[in-house]
Amino acid sequence: MKFLVSKDSETGAKLTALRTRITACTQAAKDFAATHGWEQWLSDSWYVSGNIAGVYFPEQPSGWKRRGEAEGKTFYSPRSTKANAALLQQLADLPKVSRQQYNSAIGYTAGPFGLYGLADCGDCWLLDMTETHVPKPLPADMVEITVTEYRARLDATKAPAAQ
Repeated sequence: MKFLVSKDSETGAKLTALRTRITACTQAAKDFAATHGWEQWLSDSWYVSGNIAGVYFPEQPSGWKRRGEAEGKTFYSPRSTKANAALLQQLADLPKVSRQQYNSAIGYTAGPFGLYGLADCGDCWLLDMTETHVPKPLPADMVEITVTEYRARLDATKAPAAQ
């Protein structure tokens, strides 16, 4: 289902604050990674932004363990050792937005791994979610729109500015 939320509304203000926090957390993770010379990292699946769970290195660094793979690359995370204690604490202290925090902004109920789609369309937010997980009660300022209207508004935000 598709919904429109005015940024001037109560839910719109919550979504704006959420997007601002996501952007700040993502930037904090990028800045932290840059200070360590890291260019690629994995996030933990419990988080929407801000988390660094594994770092790409061509070869496993001493004191690090294999965390996972993505796009044919192996990512590593620091082992829980005395030598890595400060780094592990810094990683834990990074600001984050969890999936639960993200979903609770509108009362979305898709469980721990479900997320709704959120698009910035200038003066409004567009939301996309499955019918079975629509918030109940639906916030009064969330207006259901057609797929055609959703796509038209989304496409309008992607159109190049007139010269």
